[in-house]
Amino acid sequence: MSKVAVEQIQSSTKKEENLRTAVSMIEQAGRQGAELIAFPEFLMAFSPASQSATEVAKIAEPVDGRFISTLREAARKNRIAVLATIYETSQTPDRVFDTAVWLDPLGNVAMAYRKLHLYDAFGFRESDKFQPGSDVPPLVTSGECRFGVMICYDLRFPEMARMLALQGANILVAPAGWVRRSKGRPLANHDQSTSARKRLLHYCSRSDRQYLYRP
Repeated sequence: MSKVAVEQIQSSTKKEENLRTAVSMIEQAGRQGAELIAFPEFLMAFSPASQSATEVAKIAEPVDGRFISTLREAARKNRIAVLATIYETSQTPDRVFDTAVWLDPLGNVAMAYRKLHLYDAFGFRESDKFQPGSDVPPLVTSGECRFGVMICYDLRFPEMARMLALQGANILVAPAGWVRRSKGRPLANHDQSTSARKRLLHYCSRSDRQYLYRP
């Protein structure tokens, strides 16, 4: 894989608007020859602090729902792999999974990963709205690239990067929705570079800034 589109977008609270934006970006990336387009965390919709867990649950869909089905068709038409994020329905009342879904260039679901580590820190409580996943995701392979997927706060737990590396990952991809400190660089910056250097991996992140770390 020689060309990756790393989309830096800020999702709105409107799911349909975000879906249209995503499809447009997939089409543009396809025209420019990208083989993979990777979106940030919370692509489906931004959830403000004022939004209740019940309201988030109403937005959520299964992996085979309309949001991902529309992206699958866009991936197939444009012959491009897509890494997207959704609020996935769960069996726990008023809780959703924060899920990353990898679509191959034929529009097939190659992998779905539910975020393991919820961001209950610095005044945030994702566990008030989200259900944690239970499994480290399988790798996604494309040529010599073996992608391991993490989501945002997972980066604070280097054991997960180690487990992906032991599976054979040589690239980490982490959709993120990082907050900023009052001064300086995003909170994620140190975690990203540390994870990559400790595990001797390439690292690609998407939030409000773009970072590419090499070992």
